[in-house]
Amino acid sequence: MKNYTKFITRTAVLLALCVVVQFAVSGQWVKGPLVNTILLVAAMTTGLSGGVLVAVLNPLLVFLIAAPAPMKLCPQILPVVMIGNVVLVVIAWALRKPLNGIVGLAVAAVAKGLAMMALISWVVLPMFGEKLVAKGIDATVKVMFGVTQLYTAAIGCVVFFVIWQVLKKVPHLAEEA
Repeated sequence: MKNYTKFITRTAVLLALCVVVQFAVSGQWVKGPLVNTILLVAAMTTGLSGGVLVAVLNPLLVFLIAAPAPMKLCPQILPVVMIGNVVLVVIAWALRKPLNGIVGLAVAAVAKGLAMMALISWVVLPMFGEKLVAKGIDATVKVMFGVTQLYTAAIGCVVFFVIWQVLKKVPHLAEEA
């Protein structure tokens, strides 16, 4: 029961922190890396399941509380963000030991960016983007939910790597898996 309580508590706190960052911090270039850093901390301190929960629930809560303008016009962007976050968490978690940290994080950041670019460009915009095209923001959405995600994921991974060098030394903080 103790481990379950620790898992729920850590996951809830990290999810809350993610949501707060979404509304308290302005600018995608600050907000994005912070959220990606928190996603990675969630995975490394709660395990894969906690990281995936935060990766999926954070964009859902942000959408339900105050959806960003492009998502209001095209809610199909929401699953793309969820998938991108899950890709980041799963790959970083899976490669945390075999590639000794930074290489696994780099692979995770690139995979997230490419997954989101592909889904936005080849699925969401062609199939569901008519409102975005009509408003003339389809190119902006492509950048915002594509290449910018690659860069913010990469920055978040670097920030996480630096922070993790200290955090992993805290007894019982790193998830044992």
